[in-house]
Amino acid sequence: MRIKLKSHSESESLIFSLPFTEIKDYLYNLEINGKSVFFIVDKSLLAFKQYRKFLENKRFFLFNATEDNKSLESFFKIHNFLLQNKADRKSLVVGVGGGITLDITGFAATTFMRGVKFGFIPTTLLAMVDASIGGKNGVNFKGFKNYIGTFNHPSFVLISPEFLKTLPQKEFNVGLAEIIKYGAIYKPELLDFLVSNNEAIKSKTLDALSYLIDESVKSKVEIVEKDFKESGLRKILNFGHTLGHALERLKKVSHGEGVAAGMVFASYLSFKKGYLREKEFKRIVEIIKLYGLPDYIKDVNLKDILEGIAGDKKKDGEKIDFILLKGFGKPVIEAMDLLEIENGLQDLRKYYRI
Repeated sequence: MRIKLKSHSESESLIFSLPFTEIKDYLYNLEINGKSVFFIVDKSLLAFKQYRKFLENKRFFLFNATEDNKSLESFFKIHNFLLQNKADRKSLVVGVGGGITLDITGFAATTFMRGVKFGFIPTTLLAMVDASIGGKNGVNFKGFKNYIGTFNHPSFVLISPEFLKTLPQKEFNVGLAEIIKYGAIYKPELLDFLVSNNEAIKSKTLDALSYLIDESVKSKVEIVEKDFKESGLRKILNFGHTLGHALERLKKVSHGEGVAAGMVFASYLSFKKGYLREKEFKRIVEIIKLYGLPDYIKDVNLKDILEGIAGDKKKDGEKIDFILLKGFGKPVIEAMDLLEIENGLQDLRKYYRI
């Protein structure tokens, strides 16, 4: 796979799917051509020999990739690292890791000396199909996700499905939540593939993974190219994220787990409004459960959820943009007030007999 992602700004991305050895060659060629390269690396990767060897003789900052550390404090530490190592405006900053690492790397690079070039090497499925694509960079603030950040594409994204062989199964499944999302809002054939090839996917067969990654990346690229700064179409990528982000904050669940439960709620609202047939709603639930993802998060106070949703970036006045479905591949953006959302959450509890 080789894709060029263009936007209406000056920045663009080259996205490659490469074997790990070719990723090393790509970076080596940058260095011998005079680029001063600095790496921001998820420190958990040092548990694996291939990553330790990869970092030999390189200048790198080890980042403890947690949501709590995706902060302004960590952002300033990265700036200090770049300053101390004499980075300049011609330098290149490369993020290596999952979505948290890539988000903060992009934000640090786009603000250091008013912006230096940066690239991504995503090592999780979630980062490969979502965080590395689209130009959103940022940090959390006051408990809210991605409140401070920038819109800038990385110069390149180097994806290798081989990285997923060492990814824990639970973290792998978390990435599948975003792929389910693409199937629901944009490319329904992905849902069919997830069902008919579930054994190959769970065993991380490279052919199956390559197909999922390629089709997911193409889907996001097509959407982002039409609406880089999320003024319209790109909002459909938030399917499941409004409730998902609130659950991440309240229950400390992973991004993918929050989004999975959020997609079930959005699909249920779509069903209750008559947009989605019940069998389509149940199909979303079936696929989410097939991959060990939660369809419902228990023991969450309804008032706390509503307060979390009320602080969402997608709020416009007293209403919040919710992404609903009028069928698979047919998303609709609907402004909903908190009372309507509260009633929907109560109805979903009754549906699950909780």
